[in-house]
Amino acid sequence: MSTEGAPEHLTQDQIDFYNENGYLVLDKVVPDEVCLKLRNEIKNIIDQDFDVEKHKTIFQTAKDRQQSTEYFLNSSGNISFFLEKDAHDEKGNLIRKQNIVNKIGHALHDKNEAFREFSFQDRFYNYAKALDPSMREPVIVQSMFIFKQPGIGGEVTPHQDSTFLYTPSPCLGLWFALEDATLENGCLWGIPKSQKRGLEKRWMRSEQDPNTLEFKTTSSCSASYDVDEAADHVNYVPLEVKKGGCVFIHGHFVHKSGKNTSDKSREIYTYHIIDNKEEYPKENWLQRPNWPTFWSDRVTA
Repeated sequence: MSTEGAPEHLTQDQIDFYNENGYLVLDKVVPDEVCLKLRNEIKNIIDQDFDVEKHKTIFQTAKDRQQSTEYFLNSSGNISFFLEKDAHDEKGNLIRKQNIVNKIGHALHDKNEAFREFSFQDRFYNYAKALDPSMREPVIVQSMFIFKQPGIGGEVTPHQDSTFLYTPSPCLGLWFALEDATLENGCLWGIPKSQKRGLEKRWMRSEQDPNTLEFKTTSSCSASYDVDEAADHVNYVPLEVKKGGCVFIHGHFVHKSGKNTSDKSREIYTYHIIDNKEEYPKENWLQRPNWPTFWSDRVTA
C-alpha cells in the first residue's frame, strides 16, 4: 500500500503536544489514492453484504437510548451495519441504501483485507509506541467506518473513548479523515487538556444481565464534572482535518461531533489500540476470544 510522503515517525514536539493536550492532528498521513481505495472498498461491502431488512438496528449515541442488542454485541468480531436514526424520510420510507448507514463496525481491521492491510502498517505501530511508550503489546480492539451522511449524519455526544474500551491505561484512537472534516460537515470538537481530569465513567455489562449495558461513574476522575454538561461548551475547540489527515485521541480526552446538516459527506475510518499485556475486563461491552495480533513480531517484553 502506497505511503509516499507520509511521516514514518512523530517528532518530539508532536509527542509533547499530544501529552499536554490529549490529541494531535497530523496532516498527510493517508495518500489520496488510499483514501479513495478505502472508500470504494466500503461501498463494495455495502453493495455485497448490506440487506436493509436484516439490518434494522439503529445506532444512537444518546445515553438514554443505549440499548444492548444481540446484533450490537455480536458486532465485536464482525462487519456489522448500523443505521442513522434519521434514516427514514418524512413519510417513513427508507432513503436509498448508500445514504442510510451511520457506521460499519467493529472488526473491519481484522475481517477485510483492504482495511487489514491499511490498519496494521508499521508506522501506525511506531506512532502508538511514541505516544504511549509504556504500551508493551499494542493491539487493535475495534474499528469503525463512520459516514456522517449528508443532511442526516447524526451528532456524537461528548464522551471519552476509554468509557467504552476500559483498561487500566487509556486506549489510543487513530481517526483517519478520508474526506475533509470541516465545521460545515461535522468535524470533531474537543476540550484540550481534558484527559488530565481522568476517566469519568465506564459503559459496562450489567452484573445482573451481561446482555444489558449501563454507565457507571468511576472513582479516578480528579474533577467532578459530566462530559455531557453544556458548561464545558466554551472550552471546546474544532479539530478540522484535511483529507488524509489523522487525529490521535487519548482515551480520556473529551470530544464530540455535531450533526451533518450540509450536502457533503464526512467519511472517516477509525480504530482503537490497547495494551494486550494489560487486563481487559470481562464486563467491557466489546468481547472477543483473542485480538488480532498482526504486530506480534514487534512486541517488547
